[in-house]
Amino acid sequence: MAVNTVFFKNSSLIDQLTQMRSTFDDLQRQLSTQKNSTTYAGLGLNRSLDLSLKQRMGEVESYQSTIDFVDLRMNVLDQTIARMDEIRSEARTAIDPNNFVQQADGGTNSQTSAKVSLVECSGCSTAMSAAVSSMAAPRSIVRPWPTTT
Repeated sequence: MAVNTVFFKNSSLIDQLTQMRSTFDDLQRQLSTQKNSTTYAGLGLNRSLDLSLKQRMGEVESYQSTIDFVDLRMNVLDQTIARMDEIRSEARTAIDPNNFVQQADGGTNSQTSAKVSLVECSGCSTAMSAAVSSMAAPRSIVRPWPTTT
């Protein structure tokens, strides 16, 4: 059945139906996209709040990435220190003060074991210094001190 202007003699009814259809379309779009508006202007007075919340969320994400970065480095340091303690314990038990038999390289078993432990400790020390030096905050967070001229 076709709707014609015979049923709608009052133009205000037509305007109301048009506005209701426009409101329905807008609400349907909001429901499907889960967004209040397609532009910041459509948010009205809440646009400044939305912008400031987006900025704060960016800052929190930046802080969280820094926390994750430092947490990874701290875990590396913790494992390195634990291994250095194990090396110390292993070296102490490997030393036999009564062993004076020389090997083909000219050292005793205790000296060879101590040398291996020292080399491994040196590697751990290098890993620790690399982890500590890379713990500086990412450039996006570091705020330089103001310089005076």
